[in-house]
Amino acid sequence: MLNIENHTSYELDEEGFVRAFNLFCDEENIDRKKEVNLLFETGPEMQALNRRYRGVDRNTDVLSFGYDQPDLPILGDIVIDIAWADSRKSERSLQDELEYLFLHGLLHLAGYDHGSRSTREEMDRKHQIIWNKMKE
Repeated sequence: MLNIENHTSYELDEEGFVRAFNLFCDEENIDRKKEVNLLFETGPEMQALNRRYRGVDRNTDVLSFGYDQPDLPILGDIVIDIAWADSRKSERSLQDELEYLFLHGLLHLAGYDHGSRSTREEMDRKHQIIWNKMKE
């Protein structure tokens, strides 16, 4: 189950995030009843979260906070900075960029990371598989 909370003035199409969540759950064999909270923020709040939880005093585009307890009905929380995403998007629309970042956050919740070349390649491969299905 996906819960979306937008603390910004940006308009969002929530259906795209629901579709991304469902495709992610199908690809990773995760029960769709597992809860994911998706929060949209802007710069100062995001930098404060990054500093508090990662010890990095700068802004970032997406943060994921997983709950590594299989007996809980929650998979985790994802926070995305809309203003940062809007300023850094390339040829994608803002909606596509946000969905792309959301998928990135979901993959972190599933245990993927980009700490080494091999894990980054695996994460990128999985990301592309789901992204391609979203855009079919």
